[in-house]
Amino acid sequence: MAVPSIDRLRSHPSIPLLLVLSAAIGSCAINLYCLLIGITIVVSHLLYIPIILAAFYYPKRGVPFAIGIAALYFAMVATTRSAYPTDLVSAAARCVVFVLIASVVSYLSLRLNEEQRRHIMAREEWERTFDAVPDLIALIDFKYRILRVNRSMAKKLGVSAEQAIGLLCYEVVHCTHEPPDFCPHTKLMLDGKEHTSEVREGCLGGDYLVTVSPFYDDHGNPIGSVHIARDITERRAMQQKAEFHTNELERYNEALKQANQKLNILSQITRHDILNKITAVLAYLELSQELTKDPSLLDYIQREIETVRAIERQIDFTHYYQDIGVHAPEWQDVASTVRRAAAQLPLADISLKVQFDGISIYADPLIEKVFYNLMENTVRHGEHVTEILFLAEKTNDVLFILYEDNGVGIAPEIKEKIFIRGFGKHTGLGLFLIREILSITGITIAETGEYGKGVRFEIRVPNDRYRRSVPSTDVQ
Repeated sequence: MAVPSIDRLRSHPSIPLLLVLSAAIGSCAINLYCLLIGITIVVSHLLYIPIILAAFYYPKRGVPFAIGIAALYFAMVATTRSAYPTDLVSAAARCVVFVLIASVVSYLSLRLNEEQRRHIMAREEWERTFDAVPDLIALIDFKYRILRVNRSMAKKLGVSAEQAIGLLCYEVVHCTHEPPDFCPHTKLMLDGKEHTSEVREGCLGGDYLVTVSPFYDDHGNPIGSVHIARDITERRAMQQKAEFHTNELERYNEALKQANQKLNILSQITRHDILNKITAVLAYLELSQELTKDPSLLDYIQREIETVRAIERQIDFTHYYQDIGVHAPEWQDVASTVRRAAAQLPLADISLKVQFDGISIYADPLIEKVFYNLMENTVRHGEHVTEILFLAEKTNDVLFILYEDNGVGIAPEIKEKIFIRGFGKHTGLGLFLIREILSITGITIAETGEYGKGVRFEIRVPNDRYRRSVPSTDVQ
């Protein structure tokens, strides 16, 4: 931008001072000469020149300077034209005008100086901000010439900001002799719209997220684009690393899934073969009972049959739990899951109450076996049970699903032992596997009932492992 001549003069303090003094001396000398030869009109207007110059260049001293010029002028008139009162009156009026003109010009000059100062401060602040931005910024016209760059862009190009002006962007940025096919600036020139793309730029040494936006002249016509390039090299490397690890994890999970499937198949085949052998052993033992009358042998054979049947129950029981943790946890409605489990048990003489609805928990798909086992234990060991109750209570951010019956309950000394593998009167696996299934998603279980009054199992569900599908007044 060209600097106006008046600003160039202001940039040299001695030049305005010489102008003011020269104009003041010259105009005063001409006025004195004209007064001496009797000329009193028109020439006095020459004094406006030094007054205006002084008020413009030195606005705070403009009025005192005008007063001094006015006093000097009136003194010259009084000395040379004292015999003419009308000339003295005219001179006095002109002196007042001199001061008024100096006041107006000084005020306007002060306003102009203040406006220029604000403009300079705003421009400097904008330039500081423009250069402080770590992103690479460039203004480019429609001939691919660089109009301006910030400090980051100039540093990346290896030149100063002034040296970058006028360079062709594709030569210094892409190191090519013509714009590349992916050039977002070319796309902007075609449709006048903003474009964003990720670019791997070898000349700049990295990956960049480039955004180009049009900028306009005073008439609203597009004249170029603003390029903002953000260095995403490190982020891109992290993304690629994360994608690699994700792919590795997927391959690992797939391998683990296949291994589990093979183990399940092996478990099924092994269980099937063992049960077949057990069936054969039971047949031989029952045949042995028929072939002997010896009470001692019959007692031993009966014990052997009971032992084999216990083994059979344990092996058969594993059929239900071979898929623990194999399938991903999912949200499951508790009330409907409880009712499905209850439908598989002989509860004709037992009242089942589920005092909540619309609650889902995030658990292993085998959660149904948890409720089945709790009710099956009640049927098997509760003795005089007539009622089973499911209810829910909320404490702080934890949901408790409570299971209660009115059977004999569990003795205090074995409340923790019942969850140990192998402990119990039947297979010794039921409550152990219940705890294992629940623990997959961070759910815990404990027995807190009073012995002689029935069992009370508290299933503790963390805040992020349950949700409500419908409002329920039963959850407190």
